[in-house]
Amino acid sequence: MNKPPKKSFSLYSYLLKKLRKELIIWYFFTFLASFFYYQATNGLKMWNYKETNELFFGTVSVTRTTLLCYSFFCFFVGFILTGLVCEYLKNYCLESCRFHLRKLLLNYSANQPQKTQTHRKEILSNFWGETELFVPPFIQVPQRVYNAIVNIIFTFVFLSSFNLDSFTIYFTIFFVTIISLTIALWSFLSYRTQTKINQRQNNFRYQENKAMENYLEKQNNPREVSKLIDSNFRQTKNALRKKTFAYLPNLVILGLSILFCFIYSWQKKWEVKDILGIFQVAGSIQTIFFKVKDITDNSPEISKIKIHQQSLKKVLSKLSK
Repeated sequence: MNKPPKKSFSLYSYLLKKLRKELIIWYFFTFLASFFYYQATNGLKMWNYKETNELFFGTVSVTRTTLLCYSFFCFFVGFILTGLVCEYLKNYCLESCRFHLRKLLLNYSANQPQKTQTHRKEILSNFWGETELFVPPFIQVPQRVYNAIVNIIFTFVFLSSFNLDSFTIYFTIFFVTIISLTIALWSFLSYRTQTKINQRQNNFRYQENKAMENYLEKQNNPREVSKLIDSNFRQTKNALRKKTFAYLPNLVILGLSILFCFIYSWQKKWEVKDILGIFQVAGSIQTIFFKVKDITDNSPEISKIKIHQQSLKKVLSKLSK
């Protein structure tokens, strides 16, 4: 009778099981912090918009005075307290993840003392270093993406509280969709460009360091070292132009509310009745684009998590064979 194949050990599943309760609480308080923040800031935006305003997603009607007090309470009590809880849970999850990885290695080592002695140097040089590189992205990247998605949802909920005509609604959806896709593609291409440039610069530094090391050891051919440094610097200057343009999406996002108002007014032939309402919509849309940028900026970090996770598993696999 054939034995069933042994399932490979999943480091992700192991850590998620260990941190499940803490992560659920952290994500819940992240949701609450976003809720209080948007109730406060968007309530303040609505404060000067109309005489009677609505809170709690349109279920309670309040006056301007009540709305201002409510915004004050939401920010200085609700948001700050939940924000502090989130900061504590973030730090706790980081330390807890390191704790469980160290305990995991200790358990593997205790079961295989001979192999532990054989691979002692590799464990000390690789496992501990990879742990420090793996833990922050593993804990923080998913939370940042989740936080950005929650904030985008709350922004759309806020936008739904305006009595917008059908043209404004469809134009807003179209504008958000097109610009979001553009920013996502632009950020992805920029990330690839920056990665290639950084790798090239690292190679230049490595070449220069090795050349300087050889020169200091043998004290000959300083001109060759100088030529190498000059050549690398010229190539770096050319690459810096591309690297600078990769920062352009961050600058463009700051003016997207102006672009929205400009295109909207042009479509309306420069006659906009509800100017304040459209301005509030434009400001909220700009917030959405910043959150979209957060998602696109953190997405490439997932590949780094996989690389560090594989390095950790390599060490553990040598102790488990």
